[in-house]
Amino acid sequence: MFSIGRVRIAVILLIGCMPCVVGAAIVQYNNRTSWQSAVPGGGNLAEDFNAFACDVVFRPGRILTGPGFGAAGAGASQVRHFFTGLNYADFSMGTLTAIGYDWNYNNFIDTPPIADPASPLGTGHVPVFVNAQETGRPGTTVRIDFTDAVSAWGADFYGARTGERLAIDVLGTGDVWLGTLLVAAGDPVFLGFVGTTGEQVHALVLRSQLTLPGAQGEAFLMEDAVAYSPP
Repeated sequence: MFSIGRVRIAVILLIGCMPCVVGAAIVQYNNRTSWQSAVPGGGNLAEDFNAFACDVVFRPGRILTGPGFGAAGAGASQVRHFFTGLNYADFSMGTLTAIGYDWNYNNFIDTPPIADPASPLGTGHVPVFVNAQETGRPGTTVRIDFTDAVSAWGADFYGARTGERLAIDVLGTGDVWLGTLLVAAGDPVFLGFVGTTGEQVHALVLRSQLTLPGAQGEAFLMEDAVAYSPP
């Protein structure tokens, strides 16, 4: 029997798998299978973060500068944590760097034994924390610089829309903005892009979509990154 309800469900499922255009230069994908179908060979770079022998922190370096915002958590010392230098983590696709205000929280490659007992992941992955800029405090962002330019990239994200929500700016040569990926409904979710005309993407900036007062940024996990770097 014909059912309007079934037709609506089918349309919703179809839309969920379709890519969406987020800029003239890139198309966003919210489904790994669809992304792989749109990329030569399904991609030629992959990183599951399982090859690291120990945790690698890439939070900004800290300096104590008097009363103010402290590190997140009960009993945290009330000191302002601004960066004086940048820590980074090299991985197979490039470099991870956290920039701005240091909450002394997340922004490291987490290897077994996993630091967070509540984490749904038991293998290597990247806990990330980003936060919007507020009065008297710079924002916290995470930058991925690719060793070789890519024309497509994606990864699985867990818990990326529980606070300020994740946005990813895609940057070309000279940090020219090519588009922004916005985390879709669902958790976990694959979030990625494919260039429309052979764009050379050199970096990504992970940041907040929204501004919520205080430490109400966005904490999430990133795992199983894939990319295509043109030969």
